[in-house]
Amino acid sequence: MNVLVTGGAGFIGFHTVQALLTRGAQVTVIDRVKESERGELPSSVKVLEADILEDDLYDKLCGESFSAMIHLAAQTEREVAEDDPEKEIEESISGTIQMLTLAHKLNIKRFVYASSVNVYGNKKDLPVMENVQLSPFTAQAISTMTSEHFTKYFCQLWGLEYSILRYANVYGPGGKGVINQFIDQLFESQAPIIYGDGAQTRDFIHVEDVARANVAALDSPSGIFNISTNIETDINTIYAMVATHFGKTIHPVYAKAREEDVDRAFYENARAEEYLGWEPFFTVKEGIEQTIDYFRS
Repeated sequence: MNVLVTGGAGFIGFHTVQALLTRGAQVTVIDRVKESERGELPSSVKVLEADILEDDLYDKLCGESFSAMIHLAAQTEREVAEDDPEKEIEESISGTIQMLTLAHKLNIKRFVYASSVNVYGNKKDLPVMENVQLSPFTAQAISTMTSEHFTKYFCQLWGLEYSILRYANVYGPGGKGVINQFIDQLFESQAPIIYGDGAQTRDFIHVEDVARANVAALDSPSGIFNISTNIETDINTIYAMVATHFGKTIHPVYAKAREEDVDRAFYENARAEEYLGWEPFFTVKEGIEQTIDYFRS
């Protein structure tokens, strides 16, 4: 099995490449990150240093045969999406269409799209299931939803199997989310900032569990799947776990709640368990401990 991974040098991409290699797959990565900034990608991985928007990607890859594409490359900063919507549209929506087209030209039969639970918006009925009406309320979430629609449309048009994976709040070695921010700040003996009262809940999924889901999706029927734990954990509890494992008693600073934050969120993962044969391995406590150990090493 030869798998093409876009964004393979990134946070989720790196762990996905490792999971693919463990399965015995050959891996080719498309990533614009320069060689000196790629971290620890194994030498067995072929890396094409390129942007997914480049017009000549097919010419560079047409001599190879791929069984699947895992599309992880996208614009990931919420602030960029709000401040520069044209860049968001180009890198996320146009980039996804470019990769779907490339998959079709290369005769790739399976396409995995990395989506996000942000497409749901603020739902009151919990846990959130895949069949609810989408109501994104940020520019980034709107572009993600649009890319989902294009993925489903073109895959059905061209006869590709597809998996749309809606990741919950991903954390772990190399990440940038709230758990990783707490670890970074405590590592520097800084007081972390918690927006609101800290009672808001999230569904935290470890990056290695996400990577395993990406690999499991290569053998699944077409569909949309939440990649989540189906467990809600409040931010105060998360901070207490991090601080306890560090053995520090630094009190966080509470700031005004952000308008875009939801009060409660967690996501049903039964479809992923049934159709992907996947379930999360890490509890949030175990995942935090593993991530802190990684930072210390």
